[in-house]
Amino acid sequence: MQIIPCLIGLADIIRDYPGVGDWWLGLLLIDPDYRGKGLGRQVYTAYESWAAKQGAQRIYLGVIEENHTAHRFWQGLGFKEIKRRPPTRFGDREHIVIVMMKAVNRLWMKDWLVTSAQSL
Repeated sequence: MQIIPCLIGLADIIRDYPGVGDWWLGLLLIDPDYRGKGLGRQVYTAYESWAAKQGAQRIYLGVIEENHTAHRFWQGLGFKEIKRRPPTRFGDREHIVIVMMKAVNRLWMKDWLVTSAQSL
């Protein structure tokens, strides 16, 4: 059997934006022929582990509201919706973007919860 190397996925990552420890996953694409086989989950899990070792405290991403499959995928990986951005034009359409976040450093999450509770 001959193995022919080809690109089956792509990720776009922004580190320490807007602050130290805040990482954005701008894009995660998997070739449609390889979807539904757990590859996206494996790629994300490896990325999260690597990012945490590099100092990531939180990972953010945006999902277009109409993309229910992606929204469920990210929720299944532990992401929580933190806000919705007003409609923005992408090409000839307007979309609401759901901003999601996952804490990857549990110590940060504990501090954040304590600070939030104290501000109530």
